[in-house]
Amino acid sequence: MSFQKGHKHSEETRKKISESNKGQENSIEHRKKISRTLIGHKHSKETIEKIRIARAKQIITPEHKEKISLGKKGRPYIKDRTQLKKSNRPRTDSASSYWRLEVYKRDNYKCRLLSDECCGRIEAHHIFNWKNYQELRYLLANGITLCHKHHPRKREEETRMIPIFQELVLINKSYEE
Repeated sequence: MSFQKGHKHSEETRKKISESNKGQENSIEHRKKISRTLIGHKHSKETIEKIRIARAKQIITPEHKEKISLGKKGRPYIKDRTQLKKSNRPRTDSASSYWRLEVYKRDNYKCRLLSDECCGRIEAHHIFNWKNYQELRYLLANGITLCHKHHPRKREEETRMIPIFQELVLINKSYEE
């Protein structure tokens, strides 16, 4: 805390804190908080030397070495690339990519709700949602390009906007003809 910056505890208080912390294990969440506070923190040369000497005296057991080794390896490399898990996430197939690009091209890579508020990346939005209208998933008329700001955030907002989106798509068709 900034109001305590530079505050020194008395020897008695330090002993009390030390006694209360003995035998306690910090949770992972607590350790993460500590590591975030130390970002950008630099030790003095004396402290670095003390740490070096303390680590040199450390005895590392074979079990500990094995854990360190496993931690550094990460995921094992799989030579047979066909054994890799396929993504079961929807909308990662080539048909979805093609549909998205066609919607972008039709709308000239711009948000159809053009306004001063338009910002950020563009997104191809399904007018009738992906989950409930499987037969309309790859229909060009079921897509509209929106900026991140105008993309509906909630289902209620999405259903309320369906007539507006449909009209915008129809207007675009009439310009093409």
